[in-house]
Amino acid sequence: MRKLLKIIGIFVAFVVGVFLLGFILANYIIMPIYMRASKETEVPDVCGLEFENAKRVLAQKLLSGELDVVRYCEDIPPGVVVSQRPDPGRIVKQGKKIFLTVSKGIEGVKVPYIIGLDINQAGNILASSGLFIGEVSYRYSPSKENTVIATNPPTDSVLIRNSRVNLILSRGPMSLDMPDLTGYHLEDVKRKIKQLELQLGEITYATNSPLCNIVILQSPRAGEKVKQGDRVNLILGE
Repeated sequence: MRKLLKIIGIFVAFVVGVFLLGFILANYIIMPIYMRASKETEVPDVCGLEFENAKRVLAQKLLSGELDVVRYCEDIPPGVVVSQRPDPGRIVKQGKKIFLTVSKGIEGVKVPYIIGLDINQAGNILASSGLFIGEVSYRYSPSKENTVIATNPPTDSVLIRNSRVNLILSRGPMSLDMPDLTGYHLEDVKRKIKQLELQLGEITYATNSPLCNIVILQSPRAGEKVKQGDRVNLILGE
């Protein structure tokens, strides 16, 4: 009889223990998890906030901010949230991930090398880089007429996409009257030729001349029409 009572006591203790364990699990583990999973919250508007700040605001609502896309935006600084999904104001369950699109800032493009091209070729190259032709001006130059001799901003400058690049085109060589170089020393003549954007051509020496390194003849002759880049040949005293 005593043995039977002992067995009954053990069984009752076991049942009570199982009940208490189930109660503890249900009230302190299962139910809180269930309640947290079933609670809902409103998605806050985090657009315009820096990414880390946006994550903190979402965390206060028990939501998780996740980086979704980084893209170029001309009017939004780098690192700032551009858009979010789900949208602000939506009612979602706590713990839900909120995907954020973040600005990469302005997309910069380099001015391509277009020196020596005509205006149509230059325009096509600029367009392929996301740029456009701006103001067009002309300047005398030894370069071929109507070809690009300079850009503003210059090659490799970084601009905002869709910016305009000003072009300077060549008018071709400028005509001028050939000055009289005779009687001048060679070094002075070299400087004069460079100033006029002409090129020094052949130099020959006349024998039996007392005028050492002094120009005694020139081609083209003084008064003839020449263009920038033309060659000037000299005969000097030896």
